[in-house]
Formats: sequence, structure tokens, C-alpha cells
Amino acid sequence: TRHNKPLSLCIMRNPGNDKKIVLSAATTIAMALAANAQTSTTDAPTNAPTKQPTPSPTSSPTVLAGCPPLWAVGGVNSSYDPGTLVSHPDATTGGDIRSVYECEAAPYNLYCPQLGYEPGTRYGPQAWKRLGSCDSSVAFVSPTQGPTSSPTVSPTLGAWEKGGCPREFDDTLATTYGTDEAVARAGTVYGCGVEPGRCNQAGYEPGTGQEWDTAWTVLGSCTGTIVPTVSPTGVAWEKGGCPGAYATGTTYTEGQAIENGGNVFECKPWPHVQLCGQAGYEPGASLHWDAAWTRLGTCDGTMNPTSIPSSSRSSLPTSSPSFARWELEGCPPVFALQTAYKAGERVALQGLVFECKDGAASPHCG
Repeated sequence: TRHNKPLSLCIMRNPGNDKKIVLSAATTIAMALAANAQTSTTDAPTNAPTKQPTPSPTSSPTVLAGCPPLWAVGGVNSSYDPGTLVSHPDATTGGDIRSVYECEAAPYNLYCPQLGYEPGTRYGPQAWKRLGSCDSSVAFVSPTQGPTSSPTVSPTLGAWEKGGCPREFDDTLATTYGTDEAVARAGTVYGCGVEPGRCNQAGYEPGTGQEWDTAWTVLGSCTGTIVPTVSPTGVAWEKGGCPGAYATGTTYTEGQAIENGGNVFECKPWPHVQLCGQAGYEPGASLHWDAAWTRLGTCDGTMNPTSIPSSSRSSLPTSSPSFARWELEGCPPVFALQTAYKAGERVALQGLVFECKDGAASPHCG
């Protein structure tokens, strides 16, 4: 009875002494209960109620702007990496306010996606560390480091190294982006990752999409407009005038010259030639344009028609050239510079018909 253990009695049936046995049992029970009450009063710690932590109802919760993704059984791809941030409904505040947790270091991160180690539950602290609270009613931007003791201050991003802001992200998701291409959204600059196919898909919108950080990387903050990477000043292009204007999506050949922003650029040889027409490599404007193009100089106006060198004029026949007549009636399309001709394709120029050679020469026909 001194340790509050249950009291068991065994009353044997005896017809001659039933009343005495019942009275004896009742007396014994009363004595045991009295002794037990006395012991409990003297042995119980006086400060027991203070051992249970109770939240202060007067303290306002520390709230971050935006919440990381909700915790889910199985995590992201069936696992959580150490340091991963998640949010979880906060029972003490409710509403839009959630608690923010950080997955513990290895090997304890193996518990993070498992049922039974949910943040905020009995065994949750073995896998998750509570960092603070967040407001899920606003967009979340992943901080460069976890919340600190003063998480009321939003994470400060350094200025983007290029200065100004690149073009705005297309919220209609109609624009295709290239690897490392930069966009601006709400004053933050993001770079498209190594899988650019995700960068214009729903759910991957920079800063707000559920999986945005698997497609984009935060590069910094920006204000105003971007300063052109290449200023149209310097040595004029030796050929005079400007070649054809650059257009994203066009197939360019190595050595082909184009104009963009008053500058002349030349498409680099293989394997870089494959990048010349791709989004994200716009000459003089995109982040990594120089991986595909070489700047040749500045230009103004249009190119002059190619003149015949004076040294070779004397060798030209004074009479009409004597060539066999083309077997078809009329003339094929007139030759045009900067046109991608295929091997075997025919053009007309000054009354003559020419055929584009095959093999390695065909890319130079235009």
C-alpha cells in the first residue's frame, strides 16, 4: 500500500463466520486506504506540476514570411536530406500559422520521412528540430540559411552580379528557357537549372511553385533594368553595314554572322554551333551568350552587295557566258545571303543556275 499498488483480498467461504470475515476484510481495507493516503501525501514531490512545460499564452509566436512544404510520409522521393525544411500545422496557433522543422543530420535523417517520427509528435524530436513558425498565407522563398533566433527579418539576398534585372518570368508559361538563363520575379533573380524543360512548367514557377527549387536557383536581388552586357561601341565590323538580325530558334551555321543590338556576332564552330539558335544564348544579352558567339565589332545600316574584286575583273568574259541551257523552263529561286540551303538545292544568280554541293560544303551555301 505504500507504493499505491492495488490491494487484493481473498475471502474464503465459511458459513459459520461470514459476518466476522466480512467485517475483518472491511477493517483491513479501511486501514490500508488510510495508510496509503498518508504515504501519498508525504512522498509526492511538491513541485511535480511545474515539470510539465506549458506554453506562455501571452507570448506572440515568432512568424516567418512564407512556409516551406508540408511534411509528408515518405518525404521527397522517399527521403529527406539533412537540413531539409518542412512545415507542420501548429496546434497552439492554428489558422495559417505553422511550425517550421529542420531534418536532423545523418543518420537521424533516415527517420525524417517515416511514420511515427512526424514533426511535433512524441518521437518527432529524434528526427526533426523545431526552428520557429511561419505564415502559410504568403509565398515562401527558401532562405540561404535556416531561421535564427530573430526570424522576423526576411532573408536578405545580395545584389545580382550583372546589375539591374533581366527579363521578367513569363507567368503564362509560354516562354522556353535555356540552362543558366536568368529571369526576374518580384525583385529576385533566378537561374534556370540543368533541366531547362522544367523551367516553364506549372509547379516550377520560381519562388512559388511547389517544386520550384528543383528547376531554378536564386542568383540574387535586382532593381531597375539590366545593363547590356555588350555596349555597341568599339571597332566597326570590317565588312560594313549589318548582317541579318538574330532570331531565337533559327538554325545557324558555324562562322555565320548576325547583328544584335548594333553589334556583329559570329557563331562559333562545332560543338558550340548547336547553341547559337537556342534560348538562353542570345548574343550580347543572355547570361552565357559567349559560349556560342564571338563578337566581331559594331555595325550600322545594311550590308553592301558583294562586289567583284578588281583583281579578278579582267579575267571575266566580256561576252555572255556559254553554258548549257538548264533543262527546266524558267529559273529557280534567286540566291539570297544568310539562307540555309540544303545539298542539291538550286538557285539562280545573274542568269546562271547553281546547285548547292553536298557533304561538308553544304552549310556554306548560304
